[in-house]
Amino acid sequence: ASAWRREATLMLQVTQNYVTSNWYQGGSSSFAGLGIAKGQVSYITDRFTWENTGEWRMGGSTVSADSLHKVNTTDDILRLYSKANLKIVPKLFTSLSAEIETRLLPTYKSNSMELKSAPFSPFRFTAAFGIDYKPVKNLSVSFSPVSYKVIHIADSARVKSTDYGLEAGQRTQHNIGSSVRLEYTWKPVREVAIETRFYTYTNYRNVEVDLEVNCDFIINRFMS
Repeated sequence: ASAWRREATLMLQVTQNYVTSNWYQGGSSSFAGLGIAKGQVSYITDRFTWENTGEWRMGGSTVSADSLHKVNTTDDILRLYSKANLKIVPKLFTSLSAEIETRLLPTYKSNSMELKSAPFSPFRFTAAFGIDYKPVKNLSVSFSPVSYKVIHIADSARVKSTDYGLEAGQRTQHNIGSSVRLEYTWKPVREVAIETRFYTYTNYRNVEVDLEVNCDFIINRFMS
């Protein structure tokens, strides 16, 4: 059997809410859309694994309370992640990883032309070296005592650097710290998969925490 494994997922979600003038409880009509494209290519042997994941999420919605913008960006992220593991002993690996994360669309604050984010603002690059512990199938706990992170604000004239941990007027920040990443997929039954991703990073002055949980209910081979 080939050591290469490939997987791809494409999701499109559309939500519409219509409120008539006869609805006495109030509220407003809205329309929202979300698209997620995710792919993974892995090379797996007994002693060496190389995992590569790419994800693009894009979503928007109409907001009647915002008089300046007909559509607001609700989800916008491009993430590329690569990790190479070399086995030390059973269930324990030395690990080298790199991640790129950025935005591709402008996002505005409500009823304001002030940007919260813009294309490549912020742009994050992280490289980490450490150990990866895999006690059971579909569970990975990585600890990297040495992590290097760069945060760059391409449009620093319109996006506040201070919103992303930088000093006022600063476009690029270099950090040395440590990080912990936990990834777990739980399948209570064949048709249900709950994916959990937890990440925390510290440069010993500030702490960054990110938690993401996704649940897939499989309807058939093509839909979930």
